[in-house]
Amino acid sequence: MTALAIALRVRGSVAFSMSVLITLVWTMWVGVSGAVFDLEGLEACIENRYALEHLCWFVPEFSPLFRHLVLAPSLGMPQQVWMIFAAVATAVLLTSGPLLPRIGESVTALGRSMSRR
Repeated sequence: MTALAIALRVRGSVAFSMSVLITLVWTMWVGVSGAVFDLEGLEACIENRYALEHLCWFVPEFSPLFRHLVLAPSLGMPQQVWMIFAAVATAVLLTSGPLLPRIGESVTALGRSMSRR
């Protein structure tokens, strides 16, 4: 988080700002995925004496970060609360900082320079 705070204060290129934005969103996704879904849907990894364990190591569809996108999870009230909290926190982080206006300014300036050519 310290690196993210420093990156938000640095004025960089569009690519730098986009990489900070992607890092922020990915960080929030990893946190939400762990808090909400945990290891749900990964029973195939341990069944039959771990016969398909290699899937959980090497196949993205069996990763704890993406498995619930392949299989529809059953969400209880605590998971729904965590998802709402994460959506609000991500929206606040994205809109309250200088990142989105900086990206907008950079894209506008890039569009102007391209139209002059």
